[in-house]
Amino acid sequence: HDKQVLRFKGFETHVIDGQGRTVMPGIYDNDVNSYSVAAQLTNAAPEFHSIAEAFEYIRAQAAQKPSNSWIVIEHAYPTRLREGRLPTLAELDVAAPKNPVFWNCDLIAMVNSKAFERARITDSFTNPPNGEIVINLETRKPTGLLRNASSLFKIPAPAAPTLEQRRDALKVLYRQYNQFGITSIAVSKS
Repeated sequence: HDKQVLRFKGFETHVIDGQGRTVMPGIYDNDVNSYSVAAQLTNAAPEFHSIAEAFEYIRAQAAQKPSNSWIVIEHAYPTRLREGRLPTLAELDVAAPKNPVFWNCDLIAMVNSKAFERARITDSFTNPPNGEIVINLETRKPTGLLRNASSLFKIPAPAAPTLEQRRDALKVLYRQYNQFGITSIAVSKS
């Protein structure tokens, strides 16, 4: 195969001998906003592989935060968790009985009873436009599952990361890009 490829070698071609190893081209992503992603990573909870790991984090947060302060879990999608599901309202209540918990998966989210209390959402509520607080059809009570209804919960914005935190987060993000074969990017302006 070397002879077939080397016939395309030109005067300025730089040849690297892979010594029998597989060499693959790097992936170029021309539309990323790595700066925004890195800023989000500075305030993100750790990556969870199971609901049990997330509960450990929630319990630790509840132990160090004042009662009624929010505990937010970002991007712990069921497809990334060993159990393949979201936690239940009852499980979140046990993990953080005195703190509202918001488990965010973008268009869907899970909250605990304290979150409903903080948002003043009772058993008689009105769904937001194009959204839904999912109810148990037998009890007629909220299950904790939200579909496009996160706006009902006033989650405080995270503190802005320092320049050093952003730089460190960018380094981590770029290492992750490299692990997936992305070797160069063009940063989008949005």
